[in-house]
Amino acid sequence: MTASEDCKANIYDFKKNEVIASIESIKLAEFSPDGLKVVGFGCDRSAKIFDLNKNKIIATIEHGGYVNSAKFSPDSSKVLTSSDDGKAKIISIREDELDLADFLLIPYFEDVTFKS
Repeated sequence: MTASEDCKANIYDFKKNEVIASIESIKLAEFSPDGLKVVGFGCDRSAKIFDLNKNKIIATIEHGGYVNSAKFSPDSSKVLTSSDDGKAKIISIREDELDLADFLLIPYFEDVTFKS
C-alpha cells in the first residue's frame, strides 16, 4: 500500500504487478500485525479499514475532527483511533461483525496505542 500527502492511497498486488484498489482521503496507513488488513486515515474525519482478502473497505470510523492516529491491537481484532474532536474510538473486527465504542481523550492527546 502507498499513502501520501495527495490523500490518495493505492493497494498493490506485487505478484501481478497491478493496483487492486484505490482509496481517497488517505494520507497515512498501518497494516495489522497479521498482515490481513490495513487502516488508512489523515485527510478527513474518518479512518477506513481495508480487508486485503476481500479487497474492500470493511469499516469506516467517523470522527468529529481530523483523525490523528489509528492502531491495530496486537491480535489484529481491534482498531483504536484518536481525533482532533477529543475522542478515541475502538472498533472490534470479528468475522462479519463490527462493534464500536467511543471514549473521551485527555485534552491535547493525539496519539494512541494498545498495550500488549
